[in-house]
Amino acid sequence: MFNLKKNNTPSVSIIIPTHNAEEFIERTISSVRRQTYPNWELIVVDDASTDGTVRIIENFQRIDARISVIRFLKNSGGPAHPKNIGIKKSKGEFIAFLDHDDEWVTNKIERQVNFLLEGGFDFVASNFFVITNNRPLGIYQDSMALQDCFKKNILKRNFIHSCSSVIIKRDVFNVVGGFDENMKWSDDRDLYLRILFTGFSFGYIREALFFWHSRPDSAGKKLSFLKKAKELEYFIEKHVAKYNEFEESLLLFNKRILGNYYCLAGKMSIGRRVYVDVLKRKFNLYIFFLLLLSFFGSRIYRMVSFIKRRFISRNPLEKAS
Repeated sequence: MFNLKKNNTPSVSIIIPTHNAEEFIERTISSVRRQTYPNWELIVVDDASTDGTVRIIENFQRIDARISVIRFLKNSGGPAHPKNIGIKKSKGEFIAFLDHDDEWVTNKIERQVNFLLEGGFDFVASNFFVITNNRPLGIYQDSMALQDCFKKNILKRNFIHSCSSVIIKRDVFNVVGGFDENMKWSDDRDLYLRILFTGFSFGYIREALFFWHSRPDSAGKKLSFLKKAKELEYFIEKHVAKYNEFEESLLLFNKRILGNYYCLAGKMSIGRRVYVDVLKRKFNLYIFFLLLLSFFGSRIYRMVSFIKRRFISRNPLEKAS
């Protein structure tokens, strides 16, 4: 059994949750093995894959003792449980996550560990390259990550965006716990929020340190708009006390997204009720437009939403979705 080195170089446990990833898991694991930082272990948690994913992982195990695999016989339904199991099995002083279809630049761990230690941070994240259909769309940097009011910003939206971005001290998990397994899509945002509101420090590196691959069959995109709406409602209700600590606009911003999800799911009456509730609290011309648009039916609503996302939005993440 591989043991992490006990020396002056902090050990890093890397956790990859995976399911049916034979098309890209080799690329992802290879990006870990190319790291300039040597003191790491990789735990791949396979969530009941039915393709050749495990065979590929086992091939890597034969040539690199730092790699291990945990296999589930039954699919857990989301990435939170595999990540929590990976955390429990890990031994590193720092914990990093990598989505099974993303890849790191070669100095990702080294750059982040040094930044974390030099700045005295508890967890760090970075910019990233956006790739869709094997075509680069540029470097993504969220302006909210460059501001100091991180608690306020994470309440508005997940400005970190991907678990592939972060490295977190193990001690943080001992205090805040792991990922919320009731969530399938926003479990990472929920974790970051709990970390920040507990008082741990956050640092952001303004360099692109990984490649975020957008795919039409990714877990987040396969999740229906109705399930996204239900999960966002759960998130809002879970953290309503935290929203009440800040201006109402943060809550209304998320409720606008909630109304949009319901309308995109075809639940127009529910979406309208959400929009009306927001407008009663504060009038907004764009939300009023969405409310009017909802009366044209779900087909027209989805078509206008698609046009906005693909041809009007300047956000590369929206264009990749």
